[in-house]
Amino acid sequence: MKYVAQVRPGPKSGVTEFTPEKSALIAAGAVIAATYFYFLIYAEFALLELAKPVVGDEAWRLRGLMFALGAGGLIGSIWAAKRFNVLSLQARLSWSLRGCAVGAALALGSQNWALLLVSALVSGGALGALTVNLATSLRPVIGTSKLGWVIGWGTGLAYLLCNVPWVFEASPRLQTIMAAVVAASASVFSPFLAPQEPSVSPEREYAPSGLLRWVGVLLMLVWLDSAAFFVIQHEAGLKEQTWVGAAQLWGNGVVHLGLALLAGRLLDRGVRVALPVVAFALLAAGCLLLGDGGSGLAAWFYAAGVSLYSVVLVYYPARGGRAWQAAVVYGLAGWVGSALGIGMAQDLARVPGAFLVVAGVVIAVMVGWRWKALRAAAMVAVIVVGMGVVGAEVRAEVIGDKEKEVAVALGREVYIAEGCIHCHSQYLRPSVPAERAEAAGLTVEPGEPPLFGNRRQGPDLMAIGRRLPSADWHREHLRDPRKVRPGSRMPAYAYLFAEGDERGPALVAYLMSLGSPVTP
Repeated sequence: MKYVAQVRPGPKSGVTEFTPEKSALIAAGAVIAATYFYFLIYAEFALLELAKPVVGDEAWRLRGLMFALGAGGLIGSIWAAKRFNVLSLQARLSWSLRGCAVGAALALGSQNWALLLVSALVSGGALGALTVNLATSLRPVIGTSKLGWVIGWGTGLAYLLCNVPWVFEASPRLQTIMAAVVAASASVFSPFLAPQEPSVSPEREYAPSGLLRWVGVLLMLVWLDSAAFFVIQHEAGLKEQTWVGAAQLWGNGVVHLGLALLAGRLLDRGVRVALPVVAFALLAAGCLLLGDGGSGLAAWFYAAGVSLYSVVLVYYPARGGRAWQAAVVYGLAGWVGSALGIGMAQDLARVPGAFLVVAGVVIAVMVGWRWKALRAAAMVAVIVVGMGVVGAEVRAEVIGDKEKEVAVALGREVYIAEGCIHCHSQYLRPSVPAERAEAAGLTVEPGEPPLFGNRRQGPDLMAIGRRLPSADWHREHLRDPRKVRPGSRMPAYAYLFAEGDERGPALVAYLMSLGSPVTP
């Protein structure tokens, strides 16, 4: 049967009227998984790691690299929207995926900053085109009846694969190779993505006012996620809590997959506005716990929130079926939101509490046009306040430990006697923006002799008590460093924790005292 393309409004309900082929459902999910895998493991992670030896401590070079990636994404998104044609969507998807592979391959051969900029521009352009082409293609290819489910399992699978220990812990070069291979391989699924009904949704969410509201909500979520991700990635203490150890990584992956599948199922049942609101609550809770309590649950709150909004980020433009709306969503909420989040994290080295408040207010206002969303907004307030209470309780526990002056004094003597000063400094460099921000409000470690140190074979410990306020973590790390930090060169100090020996617990108390806030 000859296929004649025509773009026409769908039924008033906004749903399509055909049953998709099973092969199309599988192919669509696979391409979604490949797209997210490429973005997560390469564009958001490996590319920055590959750039470190080239950019060094020059922040402007890193900003330039991120600008090139974002500019490429915007250009690619606009080009894809302008040139979109439902009849050629299979070819465009295939070439976009191959372009992503080429961009990653260029990064492998980039030995200077100029070549890195070119690879970032190519990668961003191909990825921008891919996201718009893919989102606009899903409605005519698989319809709307199982749209959320397919997006959910594709997104969840990508996050799960990224958290597989041997993938996550691979070298940046190997991760880049994997991303390139996955993107190129996914192009073989394009022939299965044949359009069936090229309709667009007439729902109110896709009118200009609805588009504005959804872009505002998604912008806040991407901004928050990008800032939190960058801080965790570049802060050793937070990274220890969230991405270290096979058990933690597998747990993160399972949470990602489970919440993504749940989000997809709920979207197919008409639950839409509540999902990004709950996602914000979970992200905010994760940030609060990471910043104050160091709870192991923080990583799972963060993972859950990321999965929920990531599914919505694909679902909203995909259900609309309009290329220009997809370009606006990914251009503003995606690329601009990422740039704002990373820029904020580079300057402040944290996610400010004030930003959480502002983001919460913006999201509440954006979803407030529907009365059902008010209940979700109230839930945000309850969860965030609850996490603040939990953080306050943990802070009180940490402060209580710091008040054990006798143990802290003994721990300092153990620190000196065991030669910790030879590998760990207690000095944050004012010339580095992230360390300058971390040093704000900290007391200088008192006592004689001064323990500033002169080498950094291990992390700086000036603020370790604030970064990792967990006695259990420090105890396990001192007993068996490689149990919590695979590949660590630090010797084990299990003998300090022999029965009746006070040195181990005292050293833990001392480490937790480092990073005390200035008291009035």
